[in-house]
Amino acid sequence: MAGANPTLTLLPVAAAQPSPCIPPAEQRARQEQLPAGSDTPQLPEALHAETGVQDEGHFAPTLPVSIERKLTAILHADVKGYSRLIGEDEVTTLRTVAAYLDMMRTLVGQHGGRAVGSRGDSLLAEFPSVVGAVQCAVEMQRALQVHNAAVPVARQVEFRMGINLGEVVVEGEEIYGEGVNIAVRLEGVAPAGGICISEVVYKQIKNKLTVEYEDLGEHVLKNIAEPVGVWRVVLEPGRPAPRVSSKKKGEPHYGQRAALALMVVLLAGAGAVALTSFYRRLPPAPAPPATTRLAIAVLPIQNESSEPELERVGIGRILTDAFVQILFDFPNLYVVSPIRLDGISRSLGRPFEDTGTDLQFARTVSEKADANAMLSGKLARVGSTYVLNTTLTELPSERLLGTFQAQSDNSEHLLKDLTSGVSESMRTKLDLPASSAANRSVDQVVTGSLEAYAHAVRGVELTWEGEWQAAIAELNKALESDPQMGLAWSGLACAYSWAGDDARSKAALRKAEELTERMNRKEQRWFEVVRLWGNGNSALYRKVSEKYIQDFPDDREGYFYLGLGAQYLEKNCPDALTWYEKTYALTPNFYPVTKAIVDCQLTLNSQESALSALERYLEVPMLGESGRTRAQGLLEKLRKKS
Repeated sequence: MAGANPTLTLLPVAAAQPSPCIPPAEQRARQEQLPAGSDTPQLPEALHAETGVQDEGHFAPTLPVSIERKLTAILHADVKGYSRLIGEDEVTTLRTVAAYLDMMRTLVGQHGGRAVGSRGDSLLAEFPSVVGAVQCAVEMQRALQVHNAAVPVARQVEFRMGINLGEVVVEGEEIYGEGVNIAVRLEGVAPAGGICISEVVYKQIKNKLTVEYEDLGEHVLKNIAEPVGVWRVVLEPGRPAPRVSSKKKGEPHYGQRAALALMVVLLAGAGAVALTSFYRRLPPAPAPPATTRLAIAVLPIQNESSEPELERVGIGRILTDAFVQILFDFPNLYVVSPIRLDGISRSLGRPFEDTGTDLQFARTVSEKADANAMLSGKLARVGSTYVLNTTLTELPSERLLGTFQAQSDNSEHLLKDLTSGVSESMRTKLDLPASSAANRSVDQVVTGSLEAYAHAVRGVELTWEGEWQAAIAELNKALESDPQMGLAWSGLACAYSWAGDDARSKAALRKAEELTERMNRKEQRWFEVVRLWGNGNSALYRKVSEKYIQDFPDDREGYFYLGLGAQYLEKNCPDALTWYEKTYALTPNFYPVTKAIVDCQLTLNSQESALSALERYLEVPMLGESGRTRAQGLLEKLRKKS
C-alpha cells in the first residue's frame, strides 16, 4: 500500500475496472500466464529550460566556447508603477507582489513552462509552446483583474506582459539574446494589465485561442535592429477580432481559479475572503457548439494538497479513475481507454503519470490514442477547504473547451463533492443530454469511501502483477470499508479465480452481479459478456463480445477475451490469434496476450512463431518485471527444445 510519500504507479488496467475471469478449468490450464507487473519505472529527468534576462542593469556572463542555441517562447512580466506603490506602502506592496508572483509561477508550471529568478517586481519564463505562453499570460491577467476589482484603484498592482518567439543562447539554467530582449521591450509597450505579443507569436496562435487581438503596427524597439510587428491581446470583450470568442465577460478560467485559491492562502486577509465571494458569483460560460462526439483522454489528476492522508490513499489516482468511471455514463461522449493511454505512454518510453505534468507529452499521447479532447486537473488545499481545478482542452487545436472547479470541506464527502461538482459543470457546459445514468454520483457508480477505493485500486494492481493472495487481502479490505462496492467484488472474483479458488470466485462473482446497478454502463455491458462465458453458447458469446468491441473500440479487454473465447470455447486458434494481435497492438507491454499468442502458436505446431512473439515482447519499452521474467524464462525453455 502507498506510504506517506509514495511514487504512485499507473494500474496496468484502469483502477477498479473489473475484467471477466477465465472459468476455473481453463484458468488452471493457463497458470503460467501471469500478467506483467507494474513496477514503478524511474521517471526520466525533465528537460528544463530555465531563463535569465539580459537588459540594462543585468550582467551577462561570458559565453562558453561551446554555444547552445534553441528556439523558445519567452514571457516577461513587470509591475507598472512599482516605485510609486513601494513609496506609498512598502510592506503591503511587497507582500502583494510576492503573492502575485507565486501565483504566476504556479500558472507557468501548469502550462508546461519554466519560471526563473525575478528582480522583485518582474517575472521571466520560457515555454516550449507559444500557445501555452499566451494562454498562461491571459489566465494570469484575468486572475489579477478579478482580485484588483476588490482593491482601491490607487492600490491595484498591475502587470504588463510581453511575449516573443525567438532563438536564444543557452548557458546552464539561463538564456540570453535578442529573443529575450524583444520580450522585455514588448512588455514596455503593453498597457497596465495588458499583454503585447510579437508578429511571429501572433501568426502562430491567431486561430488557436478564444481571445481577440489588436494590430498595433510595427514598433522600433530600443536596441533591436529591425522594427517588430506588435499585437495587443484584447482581454475585454467588444472589440473586432480575427475569430469570434465564445467567452462571456467574467467567465472564470482554469488558471484564474487556481490563482484565486492560491491568493486566499498567500494574502490571508479580509480582501481575499471578499474575493472568493465575488468569484462565486461569476456567471457560467456558454457551452461550445456540439459538432462531433468528444473522445476524452482523462489525464492523471495532480495532488498538490500537501495532505498526508490524501497522499497515503493516492487521491490523485482515485480521482482520475473516478472521472473515468463517471464520464462513461455521459451520453454523446466517449472516454478513451486508460489502458490504451498507458500503453502508448510506455511505447514512448515514459510512464502515463508524466502526462499529468508535461502537457506537450500529454497532447502527444492523447492524439495517438485518437482523443480529440483531454481533461487535466490539480487538487489544492485552501485552509480547510479542498479545491479541485480541472480544464478540458480540444485537440489538436488546443482550444479551451471549459474550466471546472469543485470544492469540499467535508472529508467524508470529499470524493463525491469534488467529482460531482466537476462532472455536473461539465455536463452543463457541454450541453449534453440529461439522463438518469449521467446524474449518478461516484458513490452510486463506484464508492464514496476513499479507503475502499484505495484498497480496490491496489487490489486490482496486485492481481495483474500476479500477487493474488495480496490482492485478495486488499480487495477484502475495500469491502470492509464498503460492502456494496460492486467493482471490488468483481475484482475479488478475478483474484480468487487466478488463485484457483473456484468456490470463492463464483461466490464473489454472484455478489458482483447483484451490485451491477452500482457500476457504470460500460461495466454493466461487460457483465453481459461475463454471464455468457459459462453457458456454453459460443455463438452468442461472440455476438455480444463483438458488439461490445464495436461500442468500445479501444478497450483491450474486449479484444483479449474474444481471443480467449475463440481459443477455449471455439477451439479456433487461428481466429484467436487475430484477436490477440489486435490486443497486442493496443498494449504491447501486456504479457498475458503474448503468452496467449505463444500458446496458440504452439498448438498450431509453429514454435518459430512462438519464439518470435516472445522476442518481440522483450523488445517493448518499460516492461513490468514480472512479465519480463516470465517471458525470458519461457523463451529459454522453448529455445532448449528447438
